[in-house]
Amino acid sequence: MGAKFIVFEGIDGSGKGAQVAFLVQYLNDRNIPAWLTYEPTLKEPYGSRIRQILRGEELPPEQGKPMSAAALQSLYVDDRKGHVVEILEHLSRGEWVLCDRYWYSTVAYGVAEGLSFDEWIEKNRYFPVPDLAFYFDVPAEEAMRRIEKRELDKRYFEKLEKLKKVREVYLKLVERQKEFHLIDNTPPPDQVFKEVLKRVQPLL
Repeated sequence: MGAKFIVFEGIDGSGKGAQVAFLVQYLNDRNIPAWLTYEPTLKEPYGSRIRQILRGEELPPEQGKPMSAAALQSLYVDDRKGHVVEILEHLSRGEWVLCDRYWYSTVAYGVAEGLSFDEWIEKNRYFPVPDLAFYFDVPAEEAMRRIEKRELDKRYFEKLEKLKKVREVYLKLVERQKEFHLIDNTPPPDQVFKEVLKRVQPLL
């Protein structure tokens, strides 16, 4: 059994984090080494800067004007270049890599802000293709209800109409990318995880 690279995607509030945790536990229970990682990373200079921007802790280049969608998503691409080096290192050691967000997020959120779908696919096409990529789908209205329960800085929270646009792009990616699988994430989490396992178990 070789190492596998699995990605988890979804709009904000989709509940994908619970499914990542379930799969980590499932692999650990079977003594399968797994490395959990995220985008943006915590690394300098790009990942840590992105997190500062999303928390509203960094002023944009021109005070009072938000960073452009292209500039922000370019930071994600730069962060990813270093991240994939780590991903490949872990895979080479026989570890499964579970990644919470990957280049699909860059395309989905960037295109929702008006960027070109084809252009941003091209900017990310050289990154490794995962063995599986899951898109956990919920209606934007449900995602907003989940988000509103969180006590977080809402400066960069996506509003309802934005989430609808992001979801539309994700659905387009699911149709385009053969490794991408749509999972309905409105049922109870344990029931959803059964659907995840149906796709993971052939890799074991």
